[in-house]
Amino acid sequence: MIYRKLDANGDYTFGANSGNFLSGVEAVAQAIGTRLKLFTNEWWENFDEGLPLWDKILGQHDRDTAIKLIKERILGTDGVTNIASMDTDWNADTRSLSFTAVVDTEYGTVTATVSTSGGTVTYTAITVANGGTATPVSDTLDGDGGSSSYIPDYVWDGGGAAG
Repeated sequence: MIYRKLDANGDYTFGANSGNFLSGVEAVAQAIGTRLKLFTNEWWENFDEGLPLWDKILGQHDRDTAIKLIKERILGTDGVTNIASMDTDWNADTRSLSFTAVVDTEYGTVTATVSTSGGTVTYTAITVANGGTATPVSDTLDGDGGSSSYIPDYVWDGGGAAG
């Protein structure tokens, strides 16, 4: 698995040849981050793609459904084989949800820590447990959408043109 590396602003990197790409566990870590950052109705090519954060997670009072939707989003990431553990803190009254998931991949282990509060989502970190050098995904979203950093990455398998 090879992904184009994103910079601190969530934009594609260019000008460093192979240094602009991530592979293995670092690519999966970035893919998990971008999949959690894409919300439904944000990507013009497929409005159904994304995490239904506003309508089915924060706007509801059902912790089990929220956790199920987040797990499905993580497990749907290429290269992810299992969620080894997931610790959650849910408060429906304040519309806050925090979780840390330890995710097994084909290449190693990734830890994702995410918190939400009052309609703001903070991606505290997505890190590689094997000492890799993937740039942690840290971002704060206020629900205004429309930023290119929410567009999903495309997987490049090394053949043909990258999508």
